[in-house]
Amino acid sequence: MRWLLALAILALASPVRAQETSSPAPADESADYAPPTGDRPTSGDASLLSGRTLGTGEVMLAVFAGWPGVFAQLELAPSSTFNIGIRAGFLYGSPLMGLVTGIGGELAVPMRIHVWGERDVDIAIHVQPVLAMGSGSLFGELGTPQNEFGYGVRVDLGARMGWQVDPRLTFVFGADGGGGIAGVATTDVAGIGMILGLVGAEVLIARDFMLFFEAQGGYGFAPFRAGIAYFPAREVLRVNIGAAFVL
Repeated sequence: MRWLLALAILALASPVRAQETSSPAPADESADYAPPTGDRPTSGDASLLSGRTLGTGEVMLAVFAGWPGVFAQLELAPSSTFNIGIRAGFLYGSPLMGLVTGIGGELAVPMRIHVWGERDVDIAIHVQPVLAMGSGSLFGELGTPQNEFGYGVRVDLGARMGWQVDPRLTFVFGADGGGGIAGVATTDVAGIGMILGLVGAEVLIARDFMLFFEAQGGYGFAPFRAGIAYFPAREVLRVNIGAAFVL
């Protein structure tokens, strides 16, 4: 009788053991997240300002306004590590330096080259040629020349960092150095330069829609001129708020 009872217990225990050995081990959640390293962006979340570049083939359209104007930008991604934009804007303030007013236009080609990414931080090189035209007051002139046709050409070179503190929120930090020329029709062309720092934030409202804010500040350099001062104010300020859509 005892051996029959033992056989019954073994028969009942065998399926339970088989089920235990066949069941998968609990998943290790930390193993599900393997952050990329090297030159790849850390995520596919859209970004216009930070070091996190768009994925290959993506297209983004952005509109923003503030100081010194209102702008529209088309951002293209030939690859996930190289993004290039085309930005056009209407100016009512100087695109170079000084908090002066006037009427003009601007065309820029901002580029981001992703160089490093790990976990929630991305870094990219930022390169941006800019062409601006308008009233002479925007390009450092006072007195009679401020109403003449003026122009400025500069190239900005620096870095952008993106810190994705949340899947929907990225903080942006950056620094640029710029140099170029400016002048009006009746004066000699002068060399100019500037140093800028940048802070900003991007908020993903939906996968394809983003709100953003950026503020740049710094100091500009220009020749000192006897008589009518040239760029009498050398501070640099650019502040914008806008929205971007992935098409």
